[in-house]
Amino acid sequence: MRAAETNKEKKGIIGGRKRELFDTNPKKIDFDIAENLKDTLFHAEATLGDALDADASYVLEFTNFGKNLIVGNKLSPDSVVQMSIILAYYRLYGEIVSSYEPVLTKAFYHGRTEAMRSTTMKAANLCKCWMNRMSTKNDKLNALRDATKYHSKKVKEAIGGNGVDRHLYALKCIGEKNGLPPHEFFKSDAWKALNHTILSTSNCGNPALRLFGFGPVTYDGFGIGYIIKDNGVQYAISSKHRQTRRYAHAIHQTLCEIGELLEPLTSQELGHHRSTHTSKEIAKVLKTAPAASSKKSLTTSGNEDVQFADGWDDTYGDTIQVPPSPQRSVSSSSSSRFPSGSSFVGISRQKTSTRNLIKKVGKKISDRA
Repeated sequence: MRAAETNKEKKGIIGGRKRELFDTNPKKIDFDIAENLKDTLFHAEATLGDALDADASYVLEFTNFGKNLIVGNKLSPDSVVQMSIILAYYRLYGEIVSSYEPVLTKAFYHGRTEAMRSTTMKAANLCKCWMNRMSTKNDKLNALRDATKYHSKKVKEAIGGNGVDRHLYALKCIGEKNGLPPHEFFKSDAWKALNHTILSTSNCGNPALRLFGFGPVTYDGFGIGYIIKDNGVQYAISSKHRQTRRYAHAIHQTLCEIGELLEPLTSQELGHHRSTHTSKEIAKVLKTAPAASSKKSLTTSGNEDVQFADGWDDTYGDTIQVPPSPQRSVSSSSSSRFPSGSSFVGISRQKTSTRNLIKKVGKKISDRA
């Protein structure tokens, strides 16, 4: 019997002959089900409901900054996100636990994945330094750079087939297949701790998706799927009814603190050219910064009078570069900070005309730098 019944009232011409068209509208299908099967389906549905309710999920969509700012500070986006996950757990529970991140080994024939263990000694040092109230911002930033750099190195080793998890697991399986007694190593506390993954993470590299997630792999763990975008990071976090929401908030707080340590991005558009400059590069041009008052003028050795816009002494104004000539238009997008009491502001994309930023009279200052 055909899935779609023939609609006698609709006719069509196909291949020169009249053919009846099929009605493709959805229709209800009635099944004759035995009573004992109905009871089985009902009990299966109840069991499935328990499995669905066993996991708690929470979504964190962090939009203060993303890949652009991290790469601009010469850090690996994936490594920074991994450190935020480990740091947030340490912040909340005071423990350094086993974490797992799959790394593709597609360079090899039939290659699938290798396990990258993000909880390294460098990551442990970062956690201790970060939560130490006596640590300075430079201490934290240096610890973050060390941890992310080491993480990136280990990721490259895993991609090249130099990981340890798959190799050890293969040896274990070969021994079991050949009826050999398990080696003492596979009974050790180290092996058990390594494979009791509290933080099971995975990076979905498709920025077209909004969310990506999965459940925890242990009864006391978290399943964390994340997507890194240009100006944000999406986290989908789940657990067996641990404090999922609170842990997500700890990740948010950690990311905000990381953002406060990173150097803001400054982008200048000059005609059809685009360049990025740091505060140190600008200082070479300006030699000295003007006073913080509104529209103060700076007189250089060449008797060049330069008038500055409001807020030169803050993060926004401090990253403004002098345009090469008063006739050329300049558009600026730079980062700013929240007022007191807020943690971090992402990159501002607003553009402003030359008149509102800086007005130069006389010869170009950049020629004098």
